[in-house]
Amino acid sequence: NIVNPEVAARNLIIQPAINGNVLWSRPDKLVFTPTGAWDYQAEVSVTLKGGPGGLKGASGSYIEDDFKSYFVIATYKVIDVNLSTQTLLLLEGGTPIFSTLVSTGKPGYETPAGEFYVYAKDRVVDMESTPEAVEFYYVKDVPWVLWFKGGYSVHGTYWHNEFGRVRSHGCVNVPVPAAEQIYRWAPVGTPVIVHY
Repeated sequence: NIVNPEVAARNLIIQPAINGNVLWSRPDKLVFTPTGAWDYQAEVSVTLKGGPGGLKGASGSYIEDDFKSYFVIATYKVIDVNLSTQTLLLLEGGTPIFSTLVSTGKPGYETPAGEFYVYAKDRVVDMESTPEAVEFYYVKDVPWVLWFKGGYSVHGTYWHNEFGRVRSHGCVNVPVPAAEQIYRWAPVGTPVIVHY
């Protein structure tokens, strides 16, 4: 047990500095709740000073070295694909910021529903059907590709303009200008929620 929990507030150094409250939510868990907000993409460092002037246990023991942690402020981003309405919506911090009509998988080539994550991105790539596919296709220079499950992706589509209707071989077809916007906005790791 910590015998001097009150020193945590004065031994906690946060950069960029921000006002907030320090609370022990349980004997071994210190929580800092900011009362302000950091700028988007701010790099934040948190240091809890160690040494004899720091937190002490019942035996008089203490942590010799400072404890340091780092993180970057980011707004929670989500790509939401609605298979019923054939729309894609970008959400930032829960707020819709962009939408576009899309074309998802036609019968026999349905786009999988579920929660996925962008695992890789390609600025441009050639795409072709798998050897076992009933319909053969080969499309050169597919732009702004965000891979979210195996061979499934959100990508720019220049070979048709039938957005708002199912038409693809499973990928989420997006108008090229919208695909570029999505590609630049969504980092690897962005959740992709596909649902009806």
